[in-house]
Amino acid sequence: MTGMSQFELPKITPDARPECSDAGSCEDWLRTVPLINVGPSHNRLLGQTEELNCFEVDTAERLKIIELLVEPIAFVQVEHAKKFAGKPVPLAKQEREIFQNVIALWDSLLQGYLRCLNSIMGGESAVAGHAALVCQRALWCLGQRMAEHYKCFQQIGSEEWTILHRVFRYAESRGVLGHEVSEPTHKSEKTTCQQTYIAALLIHLACDPSEQTAKQMGVLRRWLERWAPKVNVRKSHSATEPGLPPIAVDLASSRGPVHEAPSGDSARFLDLGEVSKSIRSRVAQLRKGETPPALGLGDDIAAAAAEQLLLVVHRHWCEQPKARASARRPVVIAARLCA
Repeated sequence: MTGMSQFELPKITPDARPECSDAGSCEDWLRTVPLINVGPSHNRLLGQTEELNCFEVDTAERLKIIELLVEPIAFVQVEHAKKFAGKPVPLAKQEREIFQNVIALWDSLLQGYLRCLNSIMGGESAVAGHAALVCQRALWCLGQRMAEHYKCFQQIGSEEWTILHRVFRYAESRGVLGHEVSEPTHKSEKTTCQQTYIAALLIHLACDPSEQTAKQMGVLRRWLERWAPKVNVRKSHSATEPGLPPIAVDLASSRGPVHEAPSGDSARFLDLGEVSKSIRSRVAQLRKGETPPALGLGDDIAAAAAEQLLLVVHRHWCEQPKARASARRPVVIAARLCA
């Protein structure tokens, strides 16, 4: 997709002065950040990434810097998010501020990778070989950003979907969807752009509108590490497993996956045939007395809870949604409130 426009990002400014101006200084700076002290460490990481995003630095060096920042950022994000995860809505003032700061840090990390991607799209040869890594990281940041919304029952905006689809489509055009790269926070493990994209779509279908608890979401993300490689993305619904309802995305749209069959060159369909078989097999074995650890479902979930969660995600992913008794229709009316 040679005509794809670049991503709009914060402008480079001459007064930007990050302490992490190269990989060496970043390693030194990280040794001064006590991650166990989550609040102040979070603020420092946010300030540093925002400053870096406005700093003029060689793209290859920028990529090295943000790769060093990924793991500490992921750690403080998980810890900071515990302060708003599962809280009733509307969030209290302090909880809402923490949520917004967590989103801001994912945005800042994402912008760093998108700046690298802009350079790749612009033909910079020094980073051309990192297209798979940069695309995967951008997709991962977006998936993490979305997951924060599910933790506190917030709606996903259209911009997240627009960027997610654009990055996927660019990776597809470069032919790097299936290229293996290291996991962002587990460098010894491998993943791909396609697996990361599929996981974001399927978690959305399973959690929207925020149906699962934080613990169930953690279990589901772990299961998807095993299931996402079994899902194929196709350009035609006729090529997917017969009998399964369509799950499609429109890469030119600003919305998530839907249970319908759009048309056009930008339509993509998820083939969940292998995943459906895997889920149904595990449910059958659990009912015969098999344990979750023996089935690769983990030792942190009881058999009854595992069966229930498997049935829920199978319904969302592999079964035709039931029609609403009363169809929804968009309206614009004035809301009146009497206190």
